[in-house]
Amino acid sequence: MRTTHLRLIILTILLLTTLYAARQVDWDYGRISVRKVTIPNGAKQITGILYTPAIASSGTRLPAVALAHGIGGAKDYVTGIALEAAKNGFVAVAVDLDGHGESGGIVGGGDPSFGLVSVLNWLEEQPNVDSRKIAVGGHSLGAGAARGAAYEYKKNVATILIAGGLGNQSEGEGYGAMNSTFPSNLLFVVGREDILFDVTQLREALKPVFGMQGAIESGTTYGEPAELTGRKLVIRAREVVH
Repeated sequence: MRTTHLRLIILTILLLTTLYAARQVDWDYGRISVRKVTIPNGAKQITGILYTPAIASSGTRLPAVALAHGIGGAKDYVTGIALEAAKNGFVAVAVDLDGHGESGGIVGGGDPSFGLVSVLNWLEEQPNVDSRKIAVGGHSLGAGAARGAAYEYKKNVATILIAGGLGNQSEGEGYGAMNSTFPSNLLFVVGREDILFDVTQLREALKPVFGMQGAIESGTTYGEPAELTGRKLVIRAREVVH
C-alpha cells in the first residue's frame, strides 16, 4: 500500500513539474505575458490567446500579428507560431475563427474573414500596438480568412498565407483580386508535398502577383517591402527524422 501511495505521489510531482515547465516555455520564462482575450465581433465574439512581450509594458508600441487556424481547428493550432512571433518582438494573438473553438458564429456565416477583421480592429486599438505595423496570417481556411480580412480592413497589413488563400475557395468580391500590390507585403508558405497545391502550378499562378515573368525562387524576396509590395514564396520540404 505504501509503495502504491509513493508511486502516486511521484507521478503527481512529475505531472505538476511537466505542467510548470510547459507554462514556463509558453511564457518564455517571464519574458512574455499570455492571457485569454474575448474580442467583440458584431453580436458575437472571437476568443483568442494574446502573447505580449514584456518590453511592451514600458510603453513601447510593437508590431502585431493576428493568426488563424484551418477548418475544423482552433487557436491552439497556431499558438506555437504566436509564441515565436512574440519572442521576436510582436504582440501576437491566436484566435478561434467564427464557428470554431470558443468563438461564436457559424461556419459559412457570410463573413469571408471569419471574424479576423474584428480582430485587426481590436489590435489596432491596443495601447502597446503600433497600428502602422499590423499583419494577418492563417493556415488553409485561415489563409483565406486572412486574405478576406486584408481586403476588408482597407488598411495596409502584411499578409501571411500558409497553404491556402489562393484558388476557388478564396475568390469573389469579399477576397479581392490578388495582384502586385494586393495583399501588401505577402508571404506565401506551402509544403513541397502539400496535397492541395502543385508547386509548379503555384509558381505560375503567383507570377502576376509577384510581378514576375521568370521563375519564382523559394526564399527570395521580390518587390519592395518598404513600399508594401514585398513578396516571398517559401516552399518547405518534408524533414526526414532518422
